[in-house]
Amino acid sequence: MGDNRKLPKIKTAGLVVKELPEETLIYDTETNMAFCLNAAATIIMNRCDGDSTAEDVQAELSKKLSSDVDDRYIWLAVEQFRRHNVLADVHTEPFVAATVSRRKMIRQAAALGVAIPIISALVVPSAVHAASLCLQLNAACTPGQQPACCIGLTCTVVGEGHFCLNPPGLSVPIKPNAPPDIKINGSRG
Repeated sequence: MGDNRKLPKIKTAGLVVKELPEETLIYDTETNMAFCLNAAATIIMNRCDGDSTAEDVQAELSKKLSSDVDDRYIWLAVEQFRRHNVLADVHTEPFVAATVSRRKMIRQAAALGVAIPIISALVVPSAVHAASLCLQLNAACTPGQQPACCIGLTCTVVGEGHFCLNPPGLSVPIKPNAPPDIKINGSRG
């Protein structure tokens, strides 16, 4: 007998979802987190509607992936959705028992050749941080042009090039082909 527990709902407010042929990208505007779901995780996410049961999803996954899918993998994906705060209802209880490790389940699935749901997460920089690109310490630069050196650094002449440095003379970039006596602003370095 299958698992007839209903899957929770995925939240709709604040999520931007883009389905691609082999994966789905989700961006949470509230947390600036982005997620990449493989095909199995996408099927599970689409069935997280509050009405579908794990048994329903298990049957759909088994048919689409042409292999038997253990319902533990479904609950593993739901647990990942919970941890990443993309469920509509706040669930404090984990959906997967603590005795079942994600790593162990992945190893078992790989040994059996089963496609398991994978949800990869990454932090997206805020608009302010993304727009404020600057050159880091020792980066090559061009005076008066964008991108400029980060705050506290100046575009300084070093030999025949320019580099973002601390106040002139305090830092010399490490360059494999640099001559031993580099001039920094006219002085011997």
